[in-house]
Parts: sequence; structure tokens; C-alpha cells
Amino acid sequence: MEKEVNNTISTKKSEEQQTRDKLANLASTVEGLESKSQKAEEHIEQLADRLSTTEAKASMGSSCNDDSECLVERSLCINAVCVCDPGLAYHPGKNKCVDNCTTYGQHYTSLRGYYIGNHNVQNFYGFSETQCKDACTAVTSYVCRSADLRTRDGLCSLTHESLKTVPKSFYRVESKPSIITHYSRNCLT
Repeated sequence: MEKEVNNTISTKKSEEQQTRDKLANLASTVEGLESKSQKAEEHIEQLADRLSTTEAKASMGSSCNDDSECLVERSLCINAVCVCDPGLAYHPGKNKCVDNCTTYGQHYTSLRGYYIGNHNVQNFYGFSETQCKDACTAVTSYVCRSADLRTRDGLCSLTHESLKTVPKSFYRVESKPSIITHYSRNCLT
């Protein structure tokens, strides 16, 4: 009987050692997976940072310090914002600035301090930014390519012209950009 008890104890000790070994291996595997998981998370964060930086530099309307940060073709850094070269329209489908659109959409690029003089087709007073852009989008008697909104009285001036199509003498830039904003209509995607 003593032999059977010793065998049982020996078997139990062997099973306990196997269980300890399995737990040690499992713990080691978990540590390895946690390390790999942490490295994967760090790699994903780095990729996300790179992607957001590229998107920020490439997108219209993003902040900038100079023209080199504006990666959309024919765009510039004006008033610390990436915009199309004044007078061009942004084509989101092509991700570039173009001279004309086949079809204009309902989105606009804002240029603070710029406006077109003496080429207004329609004028409205007391308009907000949204009302001015909506009025331009809604016009059916001509293609409204841009709108100017004067801050102090809400004067909204609509025109079929752009800053590129008017003679240079009618292309105006205010020394105080907050006085007026030019809204250049973007292409439909």
C-alpha cells in the first residue's frame, strides 16, 4: 500500500510540475503577445500620425505656414490656410485646382480679404455666410462662380466671374482680411 501511496504522490507531483511548466509557458506566451501588441499599437499610432500629417498638408482648408505645405496642385498658403490659387476652383474628384468646372457644386473655398470689384450681377444686404453661399448655389439664370460677403453690413455680391477671369484692376485685396471674404465655388465631385 505504501508503494501505491508513493506512486500516487509521485504522479501528483509530476502532474503539478507539468501544470507549473504549462503555466510558465503560458505566462511567457502572454508576455510575448503583450509585447507584440504594444509594439503593434505603437506602430499603428506612428502610421496614423504620418497619415494625419499628410492629409493635413494635402487637404484644402488646412492650416499652413508656406506654399510648400499645400500639396494640392495649384494651391497656395494664403492667410495661413491652403487654398486654390485665387480664381481657381477646387475639384475634389481630381484633388486639384482647376480653371473651370464642368458642373459647380455647393461647397466653397473662402479667401478672407479678397473680392471682385464692379462685376456684381446680384447684391443682397444683411446676409450671413451661409445665406450668401446658398444664394450663389441657387442661381439658375447664370452660373454663379463666386460670391463676396462684406462683414459690416452683410452685403453679398454674386457674380459669374472668378478672380482669374476679371481684369487685374477689378481683383481686390483688403489690407484687413476680416473686412470681406471671397467665396470661390468648388466643382461638383
